[in-house]
Amino acid sequence: MTKSNGAHAATGYARRATRVWPTLLSAAAQAAVRARSRTLARTAEVHTALIMARTALDAYLHELFALRGLPHMVKFAEGPSSRPRLSKQRWRLVAEAHVSLTGLGKEEKKRYQDVREMNIGEKLQALLLIVCPERTHKLIADFESEFSTVFLLNALRNAIVHHDFDRPSEFLLSACDAVRAATGLSASSRRAPWEEILSQPPVAEWACKSAALAVLRIESTEKQRKIHPVATRDAVVSAISPLKLS
Repeated sequence: MTKSNGAHAATGYARRATRVWPTLLSAAAQAAVRARSRTLARTAEVHTALIMARTALDAYLHELFALRGLPHMVKFAEGPSSRPRLSKQRWRLVAEAHVSLTGLGKEEKKRYQDVREMNIGEKLQALLLIVCPERTHKLIADFESEFSTVFLLNALRNAIVHHDFDRPSEFLLSACDAVRAATGLSASSRRAPWEEILSQPPVAEWACKSAALAVLRIESTEKQRKIHPVATRDAVVSAISPLKLS
């Protein structure tokens, strides 16, 4: 993995700049609090909390690359051994990663992908392979359980921002069932519109906590970490106040 002089300068600027994700997470938490006490606008507040919590997580992941000076342009390994089963599913191994593709030929550049532009699953996997020296790290080996709420949050967020009137997929229905179970909501008949879950204040609070805990799990990795994890935890706790992590 390589780093250019420009990357050093960018990393220095990043450390001086204001982080955005705490503000987004705070906006999600404020919407969750409002959802508790409102009736007419309750659904809108739950929508806001879900979307802002998921956006806060994405902003954190993007800022992580900048703050730690991590390479985000990756070329995946090829061949029969390039997709080992590191957790319950197979992972695409990262063969090479660079902060900048400067100096590479045009054809070689085409073989690289920007981790920051991947879907949430691929993004998390590629990031973990970059920041975790050992592939047996808990966040990799237990990937599905460690980040299960992130995928549920992502499913609800996508269902909101890409809403249509087609029959909901089994994945979305299963995600709704899982969120109801996690929040203690009573099981709903599958004949009811899936959107009814978006009127439930506990779902808004769950979204904030899911994003917050995901941030702390990723921040626990040590590679090139510039900010003490206690400082990040304080930022998370402050952002979701008056909600509690546990």
